[in-house]
Amino acid sequence: MPDAGREFHLRVTGDKMKVLVDCVVVEPEIDALVKMIEEDLEVLKIERPPPRERLVELLRLASKHGGRLVKAVVVEGKPMVRPRHGKIEWARDFFHEGFIENRQTGAVDFRQHAENLSVDEGELIARVTMPVDGERGCDVFGKALVAGRARTVRIRAGSNVRKEEGDDGLLLFYAMKSGRIRWSMGNLDVDHEYNIMGDVGMKTGDIAHTGALVGTGDVQEGSKVDVDGDMDVRGIVEAADVRVGGNVKVGGGITGKKGHSMRVDGSLDAKYIIEGDIEVGGDVAVKVEIVHARVTTEGSLFIPGGRIVGGEVLAGRLIQVGQAGSEGYTRTSISVHDNSALGRELMEKRERFSLLNADIEKIHAAVDPLMAGGRALKPEQKEAAKKLLAKVAEMEMEIEMLRPKIDEIREARKERGKPHILIRGTIFPGVTLNVDGASTLFRKEVRGNFHAMNVKGRLKVYPAHKVKQEQPAREKASVSESPPA
Repeated sequence: MPDAGREFHLRVTGDKMKVLVDCVVVEPEIDALVKMIEEDLEVLKIERPPPRERLVELLRLASKHGGRLVKAVVVEGKPMVRPRHGKIEWARDFFHEGFIENRQTGAVDFRQHAENLSVDEGELIARVTMPVDGERGCDVFGKALVAGRARTVRIRAGSNVRKEEGDDGLLLFYAMKSGRIRWSMGNLDVDHEYNIMGDVGMKTGDIAHTGALVGTGDVQEGSKVDVDGDMDVRGIVEAADVRVGGNVKVGGGITGKKGHSMRVDGSLDAKYIIEGDIEVGGDVAVKVEIVHARVTTEGSLFIPGGRIVGGEVLAGRLIQVGQAGSEGYTRTSISVHDNSALGRELMEKRERFSLLNADIEKIHAAVDPLMAGGRALKPEQKEAAKKLLAKVAEMEMEIEMLRPKIDEIREARKERGKPHILIRGTIFPGVTLNVDGASTLFRKEVRGNFHAMNVKGRLKVYPAHKVKQEQPAREKASVSESPPA
């Protein structure tokens, strides 16, 4: 038997998953130590004691390497394998609660909600880990350790969402269209149309959406709206900052304020515009009035039964209005000038054409006298003249390439029609009409139904019945080249 004074300690770990032994081992006492270990394991009622051969091997190995065992594992239970629960990993923090805080000042903007539910077409929305059940285990006493079943994640690809199988058992969910995420009761959808029941304001926060916006109320003062699609609101748009990639329809009117603006890539339809700063890519249709506003459109502006009073309106093709100005001599500017992309391109190419011709004339003015003088030129003069003439050839080639492009743009502009202003009713004093740079300030009231056009650089006014297809029948049909002073 081993010496009673030598260390021998057999114990079970707190988690009951291992039996450990501490002891001093000498070769002659190995059999006695094995017997002691077996007896203690029996006393502890260990479910599955190790074979004698394993214990002997363990002790002999210890005797050859220092003769001491510390926390040596004699018996080990079977660990349970925990289940891997299904989990949704969102591609970014779409649903972050709270508001945006200014990092420099610490101020919180309660109109900017931290959540951002807008996604682009093809964008990854979520990765979903599929559930994997765990495996049962047992401790050294044979007590079962139940792992339990893995929890599943209920997620269904709804409208405008595509599901794909990825690596490692992942499910991937992508947006099939640009829009706004809707996550409810396990259903994942992307709504191209963002519907708001009520007003856009403090409750909704600022709107940033890749699709269309439909609202049943107003867009309140101080709000910010940025949508890539159309915008349709039943109420009014107050002094807000609005950018719309599509068309805008406002059931009520638009009221602006300095420092706020509206930018619309498509067309605009509203009941009225008061003190707004609005830029539109398409046509503008207003039912009642435009008052002290700045409205610019690349298309046409129609307010045939209404009035334009104060401010400045500029259209790219046609302005049709019932009344211009008011009895109070309100300064009002109504202009038509082709500010479309075609118009800007034509102007750029014309300017380039003129610049090239001017440069060619300057080069010839400098080089031609030298070449015609008949006197011998220095080598450096010859080289400089040669380079300048080569430059002239390049510029002349560019001019020849510009000619057909300018003609092509001119033809495309003809399809838009000749820029003009159509007044259905009265022009009051204080109104300035301007068509392609030809302008007139009206100092007396003028009534009638007439067109204002640019004819050879001068503004001329024609009775509507004498104008055919937006062109004057003949120049002598003019009522006046300018209104009475």
